[in-house]
Amino acid sequence: MITLKDIFRLISEDYSEVRKMTDDELYYDRMDFIRSHSPDDTDLDIDIHTLQIMIEQIRRWDGIVKIVGLLPHQNNLIKEK
Repeated sequence: MITLKDIFRLISEDYSEVRKMTDDELYYDRMDFIRSHSPDDTDLDIDIHTLQIMIEQIRRWDGIVKIVGLLPHQNNLIKEK
């Protein structure tokens, strides 16, 4: 079993790369993306990257981006599917 300390270490290791992402790259519903693109529910790398993205979304926009509740001041960043 992975410890909480290990999870935080993994999140912090590549977090600087996520911080470099543009608003356009970062402003999307990550959980919706995971549900539609991830073939395996047990991929730790994808899970850690998802946490990094969601943390950065909270840092930039005071909340996690969700399709249902997209922040109104960022609607111009939404890309049509």
